Amino acid sequence: MLLGDYSSQDRHFEFDPDTGAYSQIKLPVRRKDRVGYSGTAQLLHSPEEGKVLVAEYLWSGDAWFSIGAEKWRLFDESLVVKHTDTMFRCELSIYQDAKCIRKLRYGRRDWFVLIIDSTYDHMDFDLAHLSVSFVPLEGYSLQKQREDFIKMWSADSTPAKAASAMIRLTRDSGGLDSRQRYQVMINGIEFGHIKSGGVFECQIPPGKVTLQLRVYWECASNTLEFDANENSITHLECSSNLRGWKIFRAHKVTDDWIWLRFAENKAA
Repeated sequence: MLLGDYSSQDRHFEFDPDTGAYSQIKLPVRRKDRVGYSGTAQLLHSPEEGKVLVAEYLWSGDAWFSIGAEKWRLFDESLVVKHTDTMFRCELSIYQDAKCIRKLRYGRRDWFVLIIDSTYDHMDFDLAHLSVSFVPLEGYSLQKQREDFIKMWSADSTPAKAASAMIRLTRDSGGLDSRQRYQVMINGIEFGHIKSGGVFECQIPPGKVTLQLRVYWECASNTLEFDANENSITHLECSSNLRGWKIFRAHKVTDDWIWLRFAENKAA
């Protein structure tokens, strides 16, 4: 199977889920979507084990994750997965029946950015370390996480190469949450993130579309529903409501933290 390289759009992995064997291949052009891929993988450097490939993927109709040649079902109720980090080291631990069955210590990949980037946050950390996604999200059932993962990597949910409908989302800069990146959820699947003052674009199959923005699954914007027609571009805009006197509401999470709407003076 093919796995996208979590650290680079310029490479991917040929991976054998039976043995854990892999080869890393440089692509002639940058990867732009999930077409042809079964998941993602990342090479981590462990002081004890050397280079170790960690991966999450869809195989035999179920969600799996692996560390080297060992693999487990992703979001399995019999497992407890923990991830911790310090300035230079991270540790991924897997427990079963209260016993640690696997522990991987590896060098933190983003320590330099952490030092030089004053806007660095936990979302940036997640984006640099695939292994963080092995830990289930609180308040989000394991069954639903597994179903969403399977749906994300199933062939029928992957945007087709011929798809020509496009979404273009812009976000204002500023607001109390300017360091937060919003998750872009399209038809219930996370397609990427948008930062303060940023632009998010993606191609999707024409048809009915629902779009919502989230932050750590704790709060969400309003949901927009629309038809994405072939060869069309749907222009959207979003921003934070945490401005002016409303910043006093920031001590509690509310569903009106983020607003989302069709862009003014542009056809949807």
